[in-house]
Amino acid sequence: MKRNLLSFIIFSDFGIFSKPDITETKLTYDLIPKPSVLGILGALIGLEGYRKKKENPEFIAKLSGIRIGVTPLKLKNGSIPPYKKSDFENNYLPFRKEFIQFNNYHGYGSYEPGGNLIVNEQILINPAYRIYLEKGTVQDSIFAQLKKNLQENRAYFMPYMGKNEFPLNIIYEGEYEYREITDKIETKFKTIVFNDILAKDEIDLVVDANLDFFFYQNYPIGLKDNQYIFKTVVFSNSEFLVKKTVNDEYILVSDENGETIFLF
Repeated sequence: MKRNLLSFIIFSDFGIFSKPDITETKLTYDLIPKPSVLGILGALIGLEGYRKKKENPEFIAKLSGIRIGVTPLKLKNGSIPPYKKSDFENNYLPFRKEFIQFNNYHGYGSYEPGGNLIVNEQILINPAYRIYLEKGTVQDSIFAQLKKNLQENRAYFMPYMGKNEFPLNIIYEGEYEYREITDKIETKFKTIVFNDILAKDEIDLVVDANLDFFFYQNYPIGLKDNQYIFKTVVFSNSEFLVKKTVNDEYILVSDENGETIFLF
């Protein structure tokens, strides 16, 4: 089966995708969570964000049916702004991070001694990602508006890299046709992929000691009652023997170079 996917690059000087289990010292995920991707898409077309505790925001309700693929990127050495898509390449290492400190004297911070809470926050330096989109079960009109706004570089709300202090840039790459994998193929994954998919009998690692690199992370794939749902994901430059397609919930599609995009 042929499938059409949109792809675009997002990048910023800084970013943060806070881990929810720590408050005073905020740590960040390296990989942009799917809910954050949907938040960026919602900002493009004017969908509302978080309003009520334990209630999923409008962009989750209307966009969760989209399937995405995610590739972490880095700037090539010598790249100078304004950046174009050829300035980016796959990043198989965690992003560089720094800690910043700021004062919070609003909300719960005002109840601290002296009326001020000192917060330490870990931020990503130069985060960048390639995002693939497949319409999935989202309404045709919504997906058409997303495509139009990406093409025209328009946004209803300012999209940002996890925090409104970190506005992001978007490079729309276009719409491409991919072939769904239904037979045996030796391939590399262009995107992150669920670790439990790789652990199944349908996919085998093609061992090459000179190439194999694996980056693992506990990764938020969605929201339920405004709480993250997690999967362990892998990003690797290794080759895999895919014996057959996975299932209807997740899709593997192949590009003209025989590399595979994992959609979830």
